Amino acid sequence: MFLLAANGVDDSLRSVETVGALEPSFIIRSPSCPANLNDELTKKIQKVAEDACNAIGCEPYARADVMMDADGNMFCLEVNTLPGMTATSLVPQEAKAVGMDFPTLCDYLVELSLKKNN
Repeated sequence: MFLLAANGVDDSLRSVETVGALEPSFIIRSPSCPANLNDELTKKIQKVAEDACNAIGCEPYARADVMMDADGNMFCLEVNTLPGMTATSLVPQEAKAVGMDFPTLCDYLVELSLKKNN
């Protein structure tokens, strides 16, 4: 998912967790989730996010926030080791974009956790 603060203030993600908090004049979402990016850029972003998660040992899931500068350099801003799981949270929205409903997502995360710890 791709988020861009329309007013240039980097607090857009704070309002994502609050139902109805997103104002169209404040935040712009990409037309689709996953974001409408070319394969090369998508893979580069995914690699930065995966490397950041692996560096701190996040399993079975996390959410990495990645920023790209005007020259195309990418930086991991943070890794959220326990991302939100509400109806307006990013992880469930991203799962939905690949065809996974919320109960299936929850079951999948439990299965991954059990495999890791057994």
